[in-house]
Amino acid sequence: MKRLLLLTVLALTGLSLMAQPTAGKVFVGGNLVFAKSTDKEKIDNTTSVTQEITQVQILPMAGYFISDKFAIGAQLGLSTNVMKAPDGYATKKTYTGIVFKPFARYYLISGTGGLFAEGYVGLENGNNKYVTELDDFKTKYNLFETGVAAGAYYYISPKLALECKVGRLGYSSETETDADGDKEISNEFGLKLDLSSLYFGLTFNF
Repeated sequence: MKRLLLLTVLALTGLSLMAQPTAGKVFVGGNLVFAKSTDKEKIDNTTSVTQEITQVQILPMAGYFISDKFAIGAQLGLSTNVMKAPDGYATKKTYTGIVFKPFARYYLISGTGGLFAEGYVGLENGNNKYVTELDDFKTKYNLFETGVAAGAYYYISPKLALECKVGRLGYSSETETDADGDKEISNEFGLKLDLSSLYFGLTFNF
């Protein structure tokens, strides 16, 4: 009985030692974002929906641990955003694009579980489709963003880890071009803490 207990303790200790960021290791995985928000307006006793936004991102990921504390990598995936505004100029607007996002991580606390800070640069290219009462039309868009996010992870096995990222502090610039070549540029800087900044994912280390 004592021998069995000792072997169990040693096995758990070995799992703990193996299940952590390690220099020279490669990791693959991905993050998923699903966010939905609804804006409502109440006039007298009548409540109506003024805008509804649904966002989905699927971002496969690959990276490399330069050291036990530092990793680099990139994400490449798809993003879609559907906005419905029954009383707006465009009753429906759909963004669909390809996302490329190189990143660097510093692990503030590392082990079987821990915390990390992630700096990233994001590039997104795609199309917008507008549905209006008069006509439907398309435009193209290019998005550049850079910033930092906070993350946490936990190894559920020596090779598989759950992770999440929340919040983004950074800058973004979007250029939208219509069929005539006219451009509209919008810039934004600040902190995001809504559902669109919450990422869940899995990573596999080998």
